[in-house]
Amino acid sequence: MDVEHRASLSGDIEVRASGKVGGVAMLYGDAADLGRGVREVFAPGALKPGDVPARITEGHGGPVVAPAPEIRFEHDRLEVEFSAEPEIRARVQRGELRHFSIEFISRAERFLTDTFTREIREAILTGVALVPNPAYRQTSAEARAEVSEDADNAILWLL
Repeated sequence: MDVEHRASLSGDIEVRASGKVGGVAMLYGDAADLGRGVREVFAPGALKPGDVPARITEGHGGPVVAPAPEIRFEHDRLEVEFSAEPEIRARVQRGELRHFSIEFISRAERFLTDTFTREIREAILTGVALVPNPAYRQTSAEARAEVSEDADNAILWLL
């Protein structure tokens, strides 16, 4: 079974002064345009943990930046949080790495011929990558900074 990759603009990535990077890696129900009129959507709760814990890489197949991230498998989304080195935080803040892209193996899917949509009903999460460009292009990203007196609460929001 092949490992597939999909990036999403479904949620925000935030970078905290404390070094944590996190956000929504997949919002179930958002459709990606795969080209030639074909779309793809993940059903609610479709992503499941695998036997080997997922890790965070810089790009697909790139260096590991977080071998043991916190990954929350929610019914409507997949959330990720991890400690990041200063160089990775800076690249996220500059917008060089501004999206999450999941790596997965599809276990159950169906094709909806009326809407030309591949619906992934169950998939094993094998990894999460930080990437510059998403497959899901429904929204755009921009940066804004919120700063408080407490440096640990300084956040850069990527929308």
